[in-house]
Amino acid sequence: QTGNEPARVAAMRRVLALPEAARTLIDEGALSLTAAAELAATEDEEIVARALTLIDEGYSPDSAARHAQAEITRRRVLEDAHARLAKVGVPEIDPPTYGYSFGAKSK
Repeated sequence: QTGNEPARVAAMRRVLALPEAARTLIDEGALSLTAAAELAATEDEEIVARALTLIDEGYSPDSAARHAQAEITRRRVLEDAHARLAKVGVPEIDPPTYGYSFGAKSK
């Protein structure tokens, strides 16, 4: 017996299953065990990887997790919308460009 509650043991197992980058951030003190456990509970490898990158860039763990979640979710929603529109034959158009492009002889 370890003397720890099963939920705590499960959380630590999830932390140990995080990528090496997470363990490095923990060792460096940039990521606490509590924040790592919360990140591990995400169970989405892409979000975890992005959050770890953001933490390494200086984001706080909470902010990195929220930002990564929003960024990945936004990208997935856009990709899904593009795929659904393409499936029904709606053409994709380029977004508008704002401002003017003047030629070399413009005054």
